[in-house]
Amino acid sequence: MPPSTACTSQSIGVYRGLADLETFILHGRAARLGASAGPPLVRDADELAAFAEKYRIPPFKAATFAPGSNVRGYIGLDGGSTSSKAVLIDENGDILCKQYMLSKGNPIADTKELLTLLKNDIAQQGCTLDVLGFGATGYAADVLEESLAADANIVETVAHGMASTRFFDKVDVICDIGGQDIKVLFVTHGQISSFRLSNQCSAGNGMLLQAMAAQFGVSVKDYADVAFGAKLSPKFSYGCAVFLDTDRVTFQKEGFSREELLAGLALVLPKNVWQYVAQVPRMAALGRTFVLQGGTQYNLAAVKAQHDYILERVPDAVIHVHPHPGEAGALGAALEARRVVLQRGKSTFIGLDAAIDLSFTSRNDADTVCHFCPNHCKRTFIDTKAASGRTSRYISGFSCENGTVESKEKLKELAQRRKQLKAKYPNLVDYESKLAFQSFYKPAPLPEAGAPLTREETRRNWLGTAKKVSVTRRMQRSSAEDHAFRQTIRIGIPRVLNLYSTAPLWRVFFETLGIPSANIVFSDATTPEMWSEGGKYGSIDPCFPSKVTQAHIHHLLHHKSREKQLNYLFFPCITHLPTFVSGVMDSTSCPIVAGAPKVIRAAFTKEVDFFARAGVEYVDAAVTLTEPNYLVKQLFEAWGEKLRVTHDECEFAVNQGFEALKRFDAEMQRKGSEVLAQLEDENRPGLLLLGRPYHNDPGLNHGVLDEFQALGYPVLSIRSIPKEPEWLERFFADDLRRGMVDSPLSTSDVWPENYSANSVQKVWAAKLAARHPNLVVLDLSSFKCGHDAPTYGLIDHILSATATPAMNLHDIDANKPGGSILIRVKTYAHTLKLHEEKLKQAAANRSELEQRVAEKRRELLALQREQLAREADIQLMNEAYQAYLEADITVELPDRDFTFDAMGDTQPHSARETALALVNGHRFVIEEQTDLQQIQGGQQITLNPNLLASLNLLEIGLKKTQQTSCSSCTPHSCPTCAH
Repeated sequence: MPPSTACTSQSIGVYRGLADLETFILHGRAARLGASAGPPLVRDADELAAFAEKYRIPPFKAATFAPGSNVRGYIGLDGGSTSSKAVLIDENGDILCKQYMLSKGNPIADTKELLTLLKNDIAQQGCTLDVLGFGATGYAADVLEESLAADANIVETVAHGMASTRFFDKVDVICDIGGQDIKVLFVTHGQISSFRLSNQCSAGNGMLLQAMAAQFGVSVKDYADVAFGAKLSPKFSYGCAVFLDTDRVTFQKEGFSREELLAGLALVLPKNVWQYVAQVPRMAALGRTFVLQGGTQYNLAAVKAQHDYILERVPDAVIHVHPHPGEAGALGAALEARRVVLQRGKSTFIGLDAAIDLSFTSRNDADTVCHFCPNHCKRTFIDTKAASGRTSRYISGFSCENGTVESKEKLKELAQRRKQLKAKYPNLVDYESKLAFQSFYKPAPLPEAGAPLTREETRRNWLGTAKKVSVTRRMQRSSAEDHAFRQTIRIGIPRVLNLYSTAPLWRVFFETLGIPSANIVFSDATTPEMWSEGGKYGSIDPCFPSKVTQAHIHHLLHHKSREKQLNYLFFPCITHLPTFVSGVMDSTSCPIVAGAPKVIRAAFTKEVDFFARAGVEYVDAAVTLTEPNYLVKQLFEAWGEKLRVTHDECEFAVNQGFEALKRFDAEMQRKGSEVLAQLEDENRPGLLLLGRPYHNDPGLNHGVLDEFQALGYPVLSIRSIPKEPEWLERFFADDLRRGMVDSPLSTSDVWPENYSANSVQKVWAAKLAARHPNLVVLDLSSFKCGHDAPTYGLIDHILSATATPAMNLHDIDANKPGGSILIRVKTYAHTLKLHEEKLKQAAANRSELEQRVAEKRRELLALQREQLAREADIQLMNEAYQAYLEADITVELPDRDFTFDAMGDTQPHSARETALALVNGHRFVIEEQTDLQQIQGGQQITLNPNLLASLNLLEIGLKKTQQTSCSSCTPHSCPTCAH
């Protein structure tokens, strides 16, 4: 053994003391971990003492009363997923007492217990409690509204906003961190303008901190005291709770103590809130006053981490911690109940004792399953009965409105209410989306051969000077055989993109040339089923409206063409669009939208030519709608030979197409003027959709407009806003007088360098909404819309200048976030309710002269509408609108179930019987026996009139299952075998 490693008797087993170990623990470990660790929550005891003095929430002291007193107040209850809270406030809005308990899984049982605790708080002082009103929020609010007749059912976002503004005059941002979810609310002009939610991820909520503390044997109440003892902290990666726990295990192996781990978890909390959930790139742009709410704010370590994070990014920020962070939602519900009862003059609440004594049953079995649509939702019935005999039933678990009823009779009543709602609160976006694809204008017949045609042409002299001259020549017509040939042609057109604003032009163009209206076939409106079936031909990355076009092409090829063979599929590349906005630099279509037809051609011919396989010729000609003469040339090159038409016929058809567009605009503006006049008469707000034409598609707007219509708010489109200078002058007179614009249809004052037709129309509509007191805004944009992105700041600035209520959905995509949209709608609806109250109050405060002027204006508008109604084409449009209102036909079912299974396959069935077996208006192409077996029937069916034309085909399909086809027949033509 080398001398250097030799062991001696003197060096073996000699105890050298604890000095080296203590040095490592005190200095060596910190030096080793400090290289990758972060700072502690506090530097020293003085910093902790100063912070705790400012931000520690003082213990709540309930109010005391003289024995025998009658305590009057309002109760608010927040039925959360992990805990339930209730507060009692007095008539001034101050909290008298409050209760908190972990939820036991049944909202009614939790409510009964909380109300009992509040009653006991008052009774123990020898007093009686007189409840003036009751409000609810949270997931339990709906069932409590039904069972307890709550005065207020307020969405959580609004409840937390009201609780915040109750204590703090100026609020810009509210950060609510609960046990299961996070809410970041952005406030403008005292109202919630936008928010971010996370209710499915535990990356940054209170339960994460509580669960981590429990692993170290630390109570959540002691979390802060332990975490503040750390001298350094590990740097957790923000994001998913699973990865946070992985980091925790790794840091434990590296030697971090429990104090340090808890400090590190507290420090990563604000990163999860602001970067992972809210995804805010620049916090300073949100404002400077932040309010922290939610039960997690009782944890002073979490508050310190958020405080430092915010101040680092907003140095002049003012940060408040709500004095009742855990009960903020319940406080908001109580405040709203007080507001509603005071405004209404009475309460609907069944009473405290009746609520405590309420009996209830909950049922979820085969009898509660809904059979009114193919989903067959497994519903839950919650039945309640009060001592007074009052009963109620709350139904949960349904996916559509049909699930709210239980019988055929109630379904009929529901359908009737839908029709009444449709007529009373028009949704002109929905009307426009349907009218655009209907045959509402009968084109003028083609002039006879040799008829004189006069047109203006531009000619240049030898100096190059342009001059317009009138030229007369003779009409050239195609032959009678060519005309007969065109009557056999069928053309499919996808219901997508800018076809929503130009479809009348294309329909009338083809109809003028002699193609029957029935032979111009549009795909159906977008549905999730259509997208799921047909959206698999390739990736069109930028936005869902362009992606979904492939599903529409698939629908035309594999559904419409199979019903009856299509000859052509027309999907034009629209490069330029007509616009009503004046002084624009250009009027272009989005390049992604304009190029989508070319991308579709590549996708459907990449490996297999699906057009050739279907026997359909695909036409994707480029068209420019801002230059009519050039458009004639483009369409003649595309269709001249295919349809055997002359250049003169093509030109006449284009002119008729533009006339159809003109009538389309006139009809929508007429309906819009009627709605706006009604809103002004009744001092109510109407919702103006700022969207691109294809956001009229219910499959793209996810039916959010229907939600507002159901709440009693008419919906207007940009096209439906009147464009007459006389009408607009009332709103733009000041701008015109000051020379800011030279026309009420100009956007040069806010966006002089505009070029995108659809985007500039949104900006103009925002200008009008900012000036019209009865208009509020819903701004829709699809995810990744590059052309709309520059308008976000413009529109926000325009609307904020006049405090016009606005709701933004800038990231709608293929997926429908149902819960998130519903919360947004309820939040915005509360703002609209307050706005309507202001309108009515302003109307009551108007002077007599102002009222007489407004009345005279209404009379003039009424006379104008009557004059328009006398015109023949207006009568036709009235008929079209009435047809739209009556678009759903209710089919009464016989006593027995009328499904395909019940009908059997032993005999052909009538069209009516076949209709009864259809499910909720869906169309089916019945080709094989298996198709029949897949169709399930319902108890009550709603048919769209467009389905009636297909009933004979359906009957044929039924017969086909019993007969074999002839060996020599041709499809769709054999009367013997119905092949």
